[in-house]
Amino acid sequence: MAQIEYISLKDNTYYRDIKRIFRESFDTTNYTRSNIIRAWRFRDPSVSFGFYSTKTKSIIGFVLAYYKSKAPNGLYISYIALEESQRGAKLGTSILKGYVSHYVSHGCNVSLVASSSEIESWYLRNGFNKTGRTFLLTTHPYRTRIKSKQK
Repeated sequence: MAQIEYISLKDNTYYRDIKRIFRESFDTTNYTRSNIIRAWRFRDPSVSFGFYSTKTKSIIGFVLAYYKSKAPNGLYISYIALEESQRGAKLGTSILKGYVSHYVSHGCNVSLVASSSEIESWYLRNGFNKTGRTFLLTTHPYRTRIKSKQK
């Protein structure tokens, strides 16, 4: 597995790399240029990172996130993506679990909206729970799963 460093996205240094990976990762008919511009503008640099590969010496992925204003311990992931060449080797799973567990251990509720039903199942396998809204998934610093009623 590649050696990864988290790079702070506090300025526009890596914006072109992030935009390239975004276009490669998301269906551009549903996720347009304005989506990445908005997510970039509203990101919180303290929780948004580029994933830098020491092997390829380049940005291979990113997470753009921010704290919800009405829920200070609520962290919302706008977008998380890896270059296509980096997928399938459990790198994304490792990054997601590390990122989420760090913030959950600090008392945050992490949520996101899955871009498709296929990716939703990946998030569910990696600790997120469904809420009432379509594709809105969340993970909590405490157990919130409701046990289904037994027949």
